[in-house]
Amino acid sequence: MYNEIDTILEDGSIALFGVYQKKTDDDETSQEYILLGEYSDMKTLLEARCIGGREFKEVIMDDSTQILGKD
Repeated sequence: MYNEIDTILEDGSIALFGVYQKKTDDDETSQEYILLGEYSDMKTLLEARCIGGREFKEVIMDDSTQILGKD
């Protein structure tokens, strides 16, 4: 997602990556998302446990995972 202002994380670094969950509702055309986490580097992102307590690297490699966007 695009933010006009960079997110500054607690350690003072700039968030380069964000993980979002698409809101589920009856409207299939809905473009609303929930921010699950923001991360300053790929290592931190891949180790994050922002989805069901699993490391993000496990989630994205799972055959049942559908990746809807990769901006």
